[in-house]
Parts: sequence; C-alpha cells; structure tokens
Amino acid sequence: MAKAVLEYVSQWFGAAILEPLHSSGEPRKRILAINESLKQFYNCGRDACLLALFSLGDSKDLFHEQVNQALNAWIDGLAQVLEEAGLPKTQARQRAEDAVIQVQGALVLTRGLNNTASFERVLEQLPDQLLHNE
Repeated sequence: MAKAVLEYVSQWFGAAILEPLHSSGEPRKRILAINESLKQFYNCGRDACLLALFSLGDSKDLFHEQVNQALNAWIDGLAQVLEEAGLPKTQARQRAEDAVIQVQGALVLTRGLNNTASFERVLEQLPDQLLHNE
C-alpha cells in the first residue's frame, strides 16, 4: 500500500512540480505555478507531507532512495529556475534548499497549530524571497 501511495505522489510530483520547473517561461510564473500546485495538493497545508512521512521510522529505510530523489529533483529544478533568473549557481542552490525547508516547516506548523496562515504566507512570500537580488 505504501509503495502505491509513493508511486502516486511521484507521478503527481513530476506533473505538478517538476514539469512547470522545467518548462519555458518567466521564472516567477513557474514558481507561482508550483506554489499553486503545492497549495492544492496539501489542501492549503492541512494535509501532511507524504515525503516527510516516508522519511520517518521504518519507512525511512524502505523509501530513502525515492524520498532522496524527489527532494533533490525539487531542489535541482528550482535552483535551475533561479539560475535562469540570474542568480549565481551556489546562491540559487541555497535558496532552493531554503524554499523546500520553508514549505516543509510550514506544513508541520500548520498541522501542529491547526491554522493554515503560515503555509499560505510562505507560499505567498516565496517568489519574492527566491528572486530578489542582493
């Protein structure tokens, strides 16, 4: 059963996150597209992150490779978009990692507090945080 769920998440992730990241178009629009997908998939943060669930307990050993691949694909795809927006490679990678940390942390906080405001705020602020040049 867990394998079937992970396969579903993998297919959704490819279509809703990776395809927009690898498509052509303005970086901000691509980031906004994945944010909308995340908002829908996680029910505005009310639903748990399955990648996180598959990285805990006994599941960690069983599904480590799949979780690792999904997270790296997300980070790599987002970093590529940021590089296309003009950020240096190292900074793009760090911002992409920070974005995933923010989304995952907001999911935990939203569920723990039973309040979607933090998740929605992270998604709203993410494009500006990712694309600003310092």
